[in-house]
Amino acid sequence: MSTSTYPHVLTRLTATEERLRLALEAACMGTWEVDLASGAVSLSAGHEALFGLPPGSFPGTEGALFEAVHPDDLETVKQSVCRAAQEKAAFEVEFRTVWPNGSVHWLAAKGRPFFDENGQAVQVVGVGMNIDERRRGEADLLETNRRLEETLAELQRTQQQIIQQERLRAMGQMASGIAHDFNNALSMILGHSELLLCRPETLDDKSKALAQVQTINAAARDASQVVGRLREFYRPREEDEPLGHVDVRRLVERAVSVSQPKWRDQALARGATIAVETDCQEVPLVAGNDAELSQALTNLIFNAVDAMPDGGTLTIRTCADSQRVTLQVRDTGVGMTCEVRQRCLEPFFTTKGEDGTGLGLAGVVGVVQRHNGKLKVESQVAKGTTVTIKLPVAERSRSAPDAMSRDHSRAHSGCRASRTTRLCGRS
Repeated sequence: MSTSTYPHVLTRLTATEERLRLALEAACMGTWEVDLASGAVSLSAGHEALFGLPPGSFPGTEGALFEAVHPDDLETVKQSVCRAAQEKAAFEVEFRTVWPNGSVHWLAAKGRPFFDENGQAVQVVGVGMNIDERRRGEADLLETNRRLEETLAELQRTQQQIIQQERLRAMGQMASGIAHDFNNALSMILGHSELLLCRPETLDDKSKALAQVQTINAAARDASQVVGRLREFYRPREEDEPLGHVDVRRLVERAVSVSQPKWRDQALARGATIAVETDCQEVPLVAGNDAELSQALTNLIFNAVDAMPDGGTLTIRTCADSQRVTLQVRDTGVGMTCEVRQRCLEPFFTTKGEDGTGLGLAGVVGVVQRHNGKLKVESQVAKGTTVTIKLPVAERSRSAPDAMSRDHSRAHSGCRASRTTRLCGRS
């Protein structure tokens, strides 16, 4: 190189060094060098700042360097440098440094060793940068995660408490529903048995006495089936669970007979007359539980009677199409407002005050849903209420309607294809 070009090269090197210095300062980084033979350490002004030192104040010794490193991290730093020298590879290490004022800061160092012609490490050169911000972010993230885990654990505990409360509430509803249905069944048993006790001459007429006893027996059987509903609390009905075939017309006849003490005798006792009309067309059998459907219909009859304190007409009719059997209960009672009608199917909602449990219609809804049916309530104030239930036709009835009709007719020889019956509450 000629002496004339040397100044230009020096100028370019100086400019390059200045650009590098500016880049390191902008990145809050500094450079360092360690002479492994002499133990001399050289820090740039930027790296001195990373140790909390003013420019030019670093002593330049290995001991001074180690003194700036946090005692708990010193061994990690030494092992990283030694491993890099042994493996002849670059290294990275993060450690804390203690400033002269006692404050602690995080640094990240990257370096690589250099070797002589004999393969001995003679120098380690690298850069360092402040990572306080990143470490604070990580610490904040860890703290946030810890708090989230605590919150999640608290939410899980709260969820378990809520689940337990809901279970207890469900048990209370179940117990209230069973008590409600038992009370209905017992009232029918008591009603018919009291008729026999009050009118012992009825026993002389064997046909009438037998009818009364059969009614009492049916009510008792329905009551025994209520216990079976306990399983609905912990196991819903399976899709493939076998169901019996229910004759809806016979269901109506039994429900009207069993509930007679309610709509006739109790109504007469308070000076009211309730006429019961049944319009039972010949309908296919439905797949279902006879006791549950009987209890649901009885609940509807009881509700209808309660809605006619001054008397009226209760009409029960059945009809069917190819897919569903329709069971309709209509009364000419006080009716419901729009607001009451919208809430009448809610559990525990009642307009009867202390005399009501709010579980009658809610229980009917449960029965209809378990039978894959549909329920509709229509009502007008001072005109009455109509409850319509649609239940799926049993598969056997759907596939063999002629045979079903013959069986149905034989089962009800006294019942024609369409029969209208009117019963009045007369003594």
